[in-house]
Amino acid sequence: MKQQMMKPPMAHPTIRLWPPLIYNAARPAWRIWRDRLMTICLWLLLLGLLVQQSIILSHHLNEFIFPSDPDARIVWEFRLLPFLVVALILVLRLLVWGVISKRHFNRVTREAPPPPLPPLIEARQHGVTPADLDAWRARKVATVATDEAGICHLLP
Repeated sequence: MKQQMMKPPMAHPTIRLWPPLIYNAARPAWRIWRDRLMTICLWLLLLGLLVQQSIILSHHLNEFIFPSDPDARIVWEFRLLPFLVVALILVLRLLVWGVISKRHFNRVTREAPPPPLPPLIEARQHGVTPADLDAWRARKVATVATDEAGICHLLP
């Protein structure tokens, strides 16, 4: 009597991340410290620019609210303009892709799902009786094996 071969359970294909980043490779210690140092320096630079811009803004607001010379025109220094332009570009890009993905989602979800198969046809597709199919659905956990002919068998 030929014994039934167990096939490995079907698994979904692995989700590929994009961009393809290497995140589990061993990195040298010098590179880790270099990255940390660069990150800290850039955050300090951004903090310094924000503090400087805040001081300039407070001086200009004081001059605007309490002018020393009412006829003088205020010249605004705005050193963070490149950062704000980049932030604005990123926000606009995010909005455009959000609208595109929302339209795609609405288009995909608008289609009606196909009607479920009648139990007799579904049972025939799996090579079992409708009573067996109902018994499998009544179980919390059902382990099913498929033989070479494509017929499903419930395992205990």
